[in-house]
Amino acid sequence: MRTIERDTIAEAHENVIRLILLDGVMVTTKHGDTIEYPEAIAIKINHPMKEPRISSCSVFNKEMSDIYAAQLLSIIPKTGTNKDFDYNCGNRWMDYPQMINGSIIGDGDMSGFNQVENMIIKELHKDPSSRRAVICSINPIIDYTKTHIPCISFLQFMIRNEKLNCEVYIRSNDMLSAWGADAYSLSTVHQVIAENLNIEQGFIEIISNSAHIYFKRDAPELMKFRRKINF
Repeated sequence: MRTIERDTIAEAHENVIRLILLDGVMVTTKHGDTIEYPEAIAIKINHPMKEPRISSCSVFNKEMSDIYAAQLLSIIPKTGTNKDFDYNCGNRWMDYPQMINGSIIGDGDMSGFNQVENMIIKELHKDPSSRRAVICSINPIIDYTKTHIPCISFLQFMIRNEKLNCEVYIRSNDMLSAWGADAYSLSTVHQVIAENLNIEQGFIEIISNSAHIYFKRDAPELMKFRRKINF
């Protein structure tokens, strides 16, 4: 696993794009041609709320990133129509689907399990040294039949040295167009939980597997990054 450690999200974003351009390999997927780093990349942000949190090259501006962050902390009701996306991370985190009497409840109907409240906030209030404060996004019973399954798969929160640290595992990560918004939004969630626990926010570390760039689809954005990093 390759590791990157930087103070800000923007700095880390630009650094990881350079790394993938330098050492990535060409991979053709059903979603398009990519340049993919041949192993997972762990990116540690020491000060996740320090500016700049968004690279000037990123397609996601602050307004768009704030909307995404709010969605991660919201339950979005299902409409029962084709307008529903296969998953919503906020639903999975705060309304995790359960099987009751052969029927699936939750995932948007407010009858599921709130992982944020029970697995994180209550757990760390009860035991600040806990290693059990985890959130899972994937539900195999539902996801194995879906076209799309959550990329942000697993989160863990730990209090160490009087700070709340956050570890994230992303099973597949578009590092060009999505990583910046992911890091911004996840660190916002991290901050909200730290405030709820009345503790200082520590580092966030995001482990990205299948860290890739859609170099054809996102060519204009990639060109901005190339100019910024002189590559």
